[in-house]
Amino acid sequence: MYAPEILAILGLIISSSVFYLYARMVNKETMSLDGFMIADSTLNKSQFSNTFTASNVSLCLTVIFFGGNAKNLGLFLLASPITYLWGHFFFIWLLKQTKLDLSNCRTLADLVGLVFPNRAVVLLVSLMTLSSYILLVFVELYIGSVLFSFFLPQGILYQTMSFFAIGILVLMYVRLGGYRAIVKTDKWQLTLMILAIGGIFVYGLIVPVANDSTTQEVLFNMTKYTGDTLFGIIFSLWLALINSIYAFAQVSNWQRASATKDHDISWKGLINSSWKVIALFVIITVGFLLLVAKGYEFVSIVDYLRLVRDTGGISSYVIFPLMVVGFSSMVFSSADVAIIAVNYSLADKNSFLDYFSNLNEKALRRALSNTTLAILLILTIFYWLQFSSLNEWLMPIIFTACSQLGVLTPVPIFMILYLKKYGELPSINTSRRNILIFFNGMLLAWIGLFIGTYLSKTTGNQLFSLLPLPVGILFTLGAIITISNAKVQNNSQNYLL
Repeated sequence: MYAPEILAILGLIISSSVFYLYARMVNKETMSLDGFMIADSTLNKSQFSNTFTASNVSLCLTVIFFGGNAKNLGLFLLASPITYLWGHFFFIWLLKQTKLDLSNCRTLADLVGLVFPNRAVVLLVSLMTLSSYILLVFVELYIGSVLFSFFLPQGILYQTMSFFAIGILVLMYVRLGGYRAIVKTDKWQLTLMILAIGGIFVYGLIVPVANDSTTQEVLFNMTKYTGDTLFGIIFSLWLALINSIYAFAQVSNWQRASATKDHDISWKGLINSSWKVIALFVIITVGFLLLVAKGYEFVSIVDYLRLVRDTGGISSYVIFPLMVVGFSSMVFSSADVAIIAVNYSLADKNSFLDYFSNLNEKALRRALSNTTLAILLILTIFYWLQFSSLNEWLMPIIFTACSQLGVLTPVPIFMILYLKKYGELPSINTSRRNILIFFNGMLLAWIGLFIGTYLSKTTGNQLFSLLPLPVGILFTLGAIITISNAKVQNNSQNYLL
């Protein structure tokens, strides 16, 4: 084993110990269901900012290293954080304007249940959001297994063990402290990420040009779009669309907003984090494009790390260990948010809230841990069975996970805009006709996503993963518009703060 790898492993051990110590500190506190899931709504704007930034910066890693055509997009990559933040600002702004009481609707499924109280429809919404986050857990654990394969012998056994072990490590510290542990560790994780991102940029600057390009040619190469034009246009539109609406169906967003005592804190925290997200994404993107423009080619994050390690000097002994630790922190930050979001989905009013609320602290931790462990085992089995074709599955799964939430977004947008206009949530007639229209509209949108995923994997054409999103949104939008034109009853309950 090389000296840089030993330094990286030491960094990982120290970083993991800090995570564990933070979780142990929280573990000493008495933990209710709300304490475990939303930190008893005690987040201040700084904590909101840190947890939002940390959990979303790992998106940069996914886009850059696993985006397939990322290197062909040039400076278009910089548009991604702008549209992403716009969607989140719109979501929190509407929550502020409407004063929606999130203690009464913890998730999107709860909101649908208030407006359209039909068990089948609400269950479908819950399954779609839960499925999306389970897929996101898979993506983050897969990225982690690829990252740690750098230090392990190659082969399906070691890779699968790495995949499962990362899931267990995240589960252990989430079990100890729940959302409180995530919030406490996010500042530390964000520090590690910033060091790694700085390393990406510095390495892009100092690495010598691998071809005969001049400085002017290198700078020009950074801005070039070299991908397929049709795919580029459709991907650009898809990215702008999903980023603008994703926040409304994102369980972790509802959870994070519920973890503050009022929407003003969420708004201030989002403002505080916005410049960090943009700055970090810009630094990652420029560092990445510098390397590509200088003539370096790599097909995975392992190839990239190997390149950094073998460069020598400061790159090998400082930048390489920082990158390994920082990239690992990005994986952990997204994986813990996805895992706690899965638990949060299962603990809403229309799922198992009453059951979990009646458990004592020890039984609650055990029940949530066992549920997560069962999901990890299923994902590990899928990982093992599909090991040889995981690279073909990855991007379709990422697109599908995001699109599953995307096709639901017309529902909360309609309901929250209605609340803003009329001061109360609508109560839509649950006639048999409306139930069939609403349920089938969302179900067809969901089925279309999985058909697109399969076709994308089997044909290798990513367009099949992108097109089901706008089609699915039309299905859901058509359903909500149709049933909303039926008789709308006044809602006698108070859903305002």
